Amino acid sequence: MNEWKFTQEHAKALAALIQSLRPDWDLPGINDALYRAKDRGDAIEVCVGALRGSVPSNRTPAVIPLDGNHWRDLVATHVSKRPAAADKATHCERCGIVHTPLSPCSPPAERAHGRGAQAAREALAAALEKGAAP
Repeated sequence: MNEWKFTQEHAKALAALIQSLRPDWDLPGINDALYRAKDRGDAIEVCVGALRGSVPSNRTPAVIPLDGNHWRDLVATHVSKRPAAADKATHCERCGIVHTPLSPCSPPAERAHGRGAQAAREALAAALEKGAAP
């Protein structure tokens, strides 16, 4: 857990981000909440938990270090840093490229290669021709 310890530099950057997202929260309150939450996990977990605790339904940053769904959901979705044996890369029978479960096969013939962007351009052009505002 402490290999990526939440540091003062992380807290300063995160406090600025949270304050930009929640201008109704004061910076000293955010800093205090982050200080109290610093030991809830590694740097990434603290950042994610603090951001998830910054939802509009929470009135003050004081909820950030408190137990709640913004921390409990992290435990449920936490991905182990050590891949299991089944997660190792294998050669694909379809394309011959090495894949992991997070990078499934995508043969060149099936890739979009900008077709989505082209479809958006065509839709915009058609709307402009009809006189509709985008």
